[in-house]
Amino acid sequence: MSLETSGVDLNLQRNSELLEEKLKIFELQQSGFELQKAVRLPLDGMDVHLFGEALVSASHLIYRHELATPKTQHVYNAIRGLLVKDNFNFLEQEQAYVIGEVERRIRVDFLITDKRAVACKTVERQGRMREYIEQWGFRWWDAKQHNKKLSRAMFYDPDNQEWDDESLRIGQNVCEIFFPYFEADNITKALFRECN
Repeated sequence: MSLETSGVDLNLQRNSELLEEKLKIFELQQSGFELQKAVRLPLDGMDVHLFGEALVSASHLIYRHELATPKTQHVYNAIRGLLVKDNFNFLEQEQAYVIGEVERRIRVDFLITDKRAVACKTVERQGRMREYIEQWGFRWWDAKQHNKKLSRAMFYDPDNQEWDDESLRIGQNVCEIFFPYFEADNITKALFRECN
């Protein structure tokens, strides 16, 4: 796993300076995401030890990280574009939340406020989705306990996220609308159906 997919923003000025400093101290060259060190043959055990120390030192930069912008922002942007294009009335981000029986305030990405409310969540994280969908499965169940008329929608990117069959089944069972973000026609039809 690379630093970038772990959410470390390598473009931050301070992170870049610290990495550059470590490269100089340990006489390393950076080629993309690879670190290399020139050594003379026959190989000296001390060179191997110093290279290992260099890797440990560089890897500790992860504790100084700041989260990068999610790599799947396109899911959010695509759904927002659909809502605007089809003239849905909706609240967004900080204003978009539903109430549950257990969780009193569940923030969603969009809350459509037409005839019937539809809460929409875009999945913007990468990696395995099992734990994430289990958490949202509870939240969706909790929100429905409080408001039986609420419709729940979730949109994801199967190409950049790791969905197994059971995780997909959970999403399909706790949401009235559950589609990949690029199925625009299906999403629009489903949203109109749920809002009326």
